[in-house]
Amino acid sequence: MDNYYEILGVERQASQDEIKKAFRKLAKQHHPDLNHGTFESEEKFKKINEAYNVLNKENLRKEYDLKLDGGEKNNINQKTHEKRKEAEKNNYKNINIDDIEKSFENFFGFNPKSKERTNKVNKKNPIDTTDIFERYFGPKKK
Repeated sequence: MDNYYEILGVERQASQDEIKKAFRKLAKQHHPDLNHGTFESEEKFKKINEAYNVLNKENLRKEYDLKLDGGEKNNINQKTHEKRKEAEKNNYKNINIDDIEKSFENFFGFNPKSKERTNKVNKKNPIDTTDIFERYFGPKKK
């Protein structure tokens, strides 16, 4: 893993302003247009941009510092995994796996085997805008 602090030539405790100044100086120095598009300058410029994009944002910088220390990497992955499992549980709480056909019918409005429509589809749409459309664009009443 690259050390973004070394790439930008700043200390780990550097402020956002110091990081920004270092980035601008190095970006100008290694910009491909100013170096006739050499491969080395282009690669260096990409690394400088990558380092700045991470260190410039506070949340990404904190995550990067944790990775750099090597600590709590597994803790972050565990929290992300737990959040994902909780979201999946909430998204699928109304689906009954034991009776998947009934869940299909509730979601799509028809039974997959018989192709019959359920009563849910025949209910009036709560966001029906037909009346408003006809009022403005329908035939004029005299």
